[in-house]
Amino acid sequence: AFSPDGHKIAFAAEPRGQARQNSVANPEAFASAIYITDGSAMTEAKRIAPVQGEGDLAFSPDGMKIVFAAEEVDTGATAMKESLVVMNADGSSPTTLLSITNKPQSAMSSNDEDFADPFFSQDGHLLYFMRGNARTNTYRFWRMDEDGRHAQPLRIPA
Repeated sequence: AFSPDGHKIAFAAEPRGQARQNSVANPEAFASAIYITDGSAMTEAKRIAPVQGEGDLAFSPDGMKIVFAAEEVDTGATAMKESLVVMNADGSSPTTLLSITNKPQSAMSSNDEDFADPFFSQDGHLLYFMRGNARTNTYRFWRMDEDGRHAQPLRIPA
């Protein structure tokens, strides 16, 4: 994702040579992180936050925040937890806005949900995202306040 001013690029990646095996049995296997760089070959990307899952992410319109979709192992519930998280663009103050707890990967069903493609409205006061099931490729478009309140699916006319 490019920052609104075009001077920064944020992306999720896994360190070289480490395969991701996201399972409740092996929570340490999550090795991906969000990195930020200016995009030049002169500057090394800086790791700003650990992230598990695909790491769909977007900058706020003022470039001060990043929203991303993540997954984590909820060892207490022996399950996978899908979340929408917002943090400052330097990686500080991560805040979970919404979360869903699913069954362990070994018992995943067609009812398990996740989040995808989050982005801010142009004024930065609303967040939009997809919520649904990757296995069945059934998603609904949702909206909520930037602080995670008032999450609701959008009605799309037929």
